Amino acid sequence: MKTYFSFTAAAMFLTFLVCTAHTEAATLTTPMPISVQISGGCSLSATGINFGNYAAGPSAPALTATGTISVTCPSSLPYKVSLNSGTAIQNGVIGPNGPVVNRAMTFSNNDQLGYELYKDTARTTIWGDSDLANTYPNGSSQSGTGTGANQTLTVFGLVPGGQAISAPTNASGTDTITVTLLF
Repeated sequence: MKTYFSFTAAAMFLTFLVCTAHTEAATLTTPMPISVQISGGCSLSATGINFGNYAAGPSAPALTATGTISVTCPSSLPYKVSLNSGTAIQNGVIGPNGPVVNRAMTFSNNDQLGYELYKDTARTTIWGDSDLANTYPNGSSQSGTGTGANQTLTVFGLVPGGQAISAPTNASGTDTITVTLLF
């Protein structure tokens, strides 16, 4: 009987070893979803700028116009609004005080009329994106802090006077600026 007991004990021990070895070699996996919801996002919209009619030529007066950018961000959230170079770039156009104007509106005959966008009423601080994407290094973005309510930023536009263009009479020049909100 001792032999039988020893054989049974030995069989149980081997079964334990086989089961243990088999269990250690098995691998099980299961997905563990990880998620986060961003709260307090911002919203952005903009109105266009229409400069009206331009009387091209050396005695043409400058034109000014404004547009708006609306930003809504949660209270105390810092943000930056940048304006890129637009779809048309013009080099070598000299404004009334000597600065080079690089933004341009393009006409159907590919002629261009230079203009610029500013952050201030005096039209001295150019609005660009030199501190962010740097597609328009002539100016930097406008910084702000969210209030939880809509904040309206004014964009001050200027078409320098005295530009000679060969666009047909009553032709419309256009450009498209991309407004970017970084928060």
